[in-house]
Amino acid sequence: MQKSSCTPNFVKNSLKMLIYSHVNSAFSLVFASLWDTI
Repeated sequence: MQKSSCTPNFVKNSLKMLIYSHVNSAFSLVFASLWDTI
């Protein structure tokens, strides 16, 4: 019981981390290119 309720949370957290890192890198790239054009 404990394992089944724990696994989705772990998967959700890792997915969240992945999305956050992707968004962060994408945002940094956009910001860097914008900074270059200014």
